[in-house]
Amino acid sequence: MSHIDRQSEIPEGRLTGVDILRTVATLLVVALHAGIPYLPEMMPGLAWSVKGIDAAQQSHFVTWFVWSIECFIMPLFFIVSGVSTRIMLDRRGEAALFRNRRDRLLIPFLCFGVPILIAEFYIWNLGYVDRGELTWNQYWEFDAKDYDPRLWGIAHFWYLQYLLLYTILLVLSCKIRGSSHPGTERWFSWGGTRQYLALVFVTLVWAIPFLTVYPSIVADFDHSVMPIAKRVWYFGIYFAAGVSLVSSVRKSPRLAMRTAMLTVIIAVLMLPLAIPQIRAFLGGPPALSEAYTGVILALVALGYSIGITTLTLRWNPPLSSALKYLSASSYWVYFIHHLLCGAIHLGLNETTYTVLAKYLITVVGATLGSLITYQLLIRNRWPEVIFNGRRSTLRTGSVVVDEDSSETNTSEESLS
Repeated sequence: MSHIDRQSEIPEGRLTGVDILRTVATLLVVALHAGIPYLPEMMPGLAWSVKGIDAAQQSHFVTWFVWSIECFIMPLFFIVSGVSTRIMLDRRGEAALFRNRRDRLLIPFLCFGVPILIAEFYIWNLGYVDRGELTWNQYWEFDAKDYDPRLWGIAHFWYLQYLLLYTILLVLSCKIRGSSHPGTERWFSWGGTRQYLALVFVTLVWAIPFLTVYPSIVADFDHSVMPIAKRVWYFGIYFAAGVSLVSSVRKSPRLAMRTAMLTVIIAVLMLPLAIPQIRAFLGGPPALSEAYTGVILALVALGYSIGITTLTLRWNPPLSSALKYLSASSYWVYFIHHLLCGAIHLGLNETTYTVLAKYLITVVGATLGSLITYQLLIRNRWPEVIFNGRRSTLRTGSVVVDEDSSETNTSEESLS
C-alpha cells in the first residue's frame, strides 16, 4: 500500500479529543504520585521522600483512587503514543519520525531530566536524613558509586526510555522490510474488516498471561537504568495496538465504537475487583478470586486504554484557550511534577493533617507548581523549543503553532 493510499486511513486534522485525553492522563499521573506515600501497602522497590502510613491512618478514597489510576495509566500512555507514532509515520515517514522522537524524548531528558533526577535524589535523601537513616555528612558527601540503580533507576522517565526504544524498533523494522507500513499491524490484520476485534483479542491474549505471572508489573516499582525485559514486552503490546488503532477504527468504525464502549463498561465493572487483588498481592486484606488477578487487571487496562482512546478518536471538539495551554504545558508537567510531589510530601511529613488533606494539598501544590514553573521558565522561552518543537510566530490563542505544519496537523508533534 502506497504512502498516499494509506493517508485515507488516518483522520484528517488535529486529533483534539486525543489531545484532551493526553492532558487528562498527565494530570492523573500527578494525582497518582501525590498519593504514593499515603497507601497502606507501599509498592515494593519504590523509594520515596517519606515512608508509608499505617493501615489505620489510610484514607479509603486516596487508596482506591490512586490504585485505580495505577491499574491503567501506563497502558493508556503507550496506546496514545502508538497512535501519535502511526500518524507521524504516515504523514512524514520513518526518518522524520526518528528525528522527532530523538528531539522530543532524548534531548529534553538530557537537558532537563538529568538535572531534575539529581535534584530529586537529594530531596529523597532529605527524607532519609529526617528519619535518621543518613547523617548530614553522608548526605553532602554522596558518592555516585554508592547509588543502587535497582532502587530508583531513572525514576518516572522510564516511560521516555521505553517509548524511544519502541520507536527505534519500529523504524528499524520499516527499514529492514523496505516499507513504511507498520509491520506491527500484521498482529491484528487477520481480523480483516473486523480488525478492531482482532486488536482487542490479541491485546487480551498477550496481557492476561503476563499479568497472571507478573502482577508486579502493576503492583510494584521494578525499574532500573536499563529497561526490564518483562515490562518491555508487556507495554510493547499496547504501543503496537496504538500504532494499529487508527486504521482499525477506520476499517470498521461502527463496530469499533460499539466494542470500545463495551470494553469501557467492563473495565468500570472490573475496577472494584482489581484494587483488592492488588492490595492482597502486596500483603493487604485478602481478596476474592485472587486466581483471576491477571484477567481482571487485563480487562481494566483494556477498557481504560484502548476503549477510551478509541472513543476519543471520533471526538474532536474545538480546544479552548485553557485546554490549549494545558496541552502545551503537559510535557513539562510530566517532567517536573515528580520532584514537586516529593518535596511537598517531605514538607507535610511532620504535620498533623489527615491523609486526605495531605493528598489534596500535594495534588493542588504539584499541579500549580508545575504550571507556574512552566509559565516562568518554559513558555515563550528557549526551553519551549526543546519541549514543544520548533516554533513560528503564528499563534492561535495561547499556543504557538509548529512552523513546518499547519495547526490542523500538530497532533503528532504534541503527543509524545
